[in-house]
Amino acid sequence: MNAIRAKGVTLIELMVALAILAVALTLGLPALDELLARNRQTARLHQLQGDLHHARSHALTRRLRVEVCGSADGKTCQASWSQGWIARERRSQRLLLAHQQKADPTFQWSGFSASIQFMPSGTSPQSNGRFLQCHRQEVGWLLILNRQGRLRVGSTSENLAEVARCRGQ
Repeated sequence: MNAIRAKGVTLIELMVALAILAVALTLGLPALDELLARNRQTARLHQLQGDLHHARSHALTRRLRVEVCGSADGKTCQASWSQGWIARERRSQRLLLAHQQKADPTFQWSGFSASIQFMPSGTSPQSNGRFLQCHRQEVGWLLILNRQGRLRVGSTSENLAEVARCRGQ
């Protein structure tokens, strides 16, 4: 008689495979979490850059003043930028864009005023300053707005100079 042999895995082989999978997940999840956090920060940087470029461009092409400010509700200006921001025409108060996000105390604006004003020439003479994103008590990125209304990402040495602002959190 020919016996038909069943093909499969034993309970011991299954337990070993599950143990290896558990160890791999334990080692891999923190790295994945770090990758996701960095990706969210980079996305915020690109979103902010795009929104500020849009507001400045609108001021230049329409020849009017545009205000960009922090906003928790997507309608009114507030001093804190941690929950989002809006851009609006200064005179008519017409909303150009609104960006809302989950409250993030590691995201900061530091400038001469709480809001950014782009003049019809595209300059922001009273509104120059810095956006800062902290990550694990280090500077994740620094976005600098100069008086001409132009943006640039901070260098490594500039990030190191601002690290004290992240360590106080």
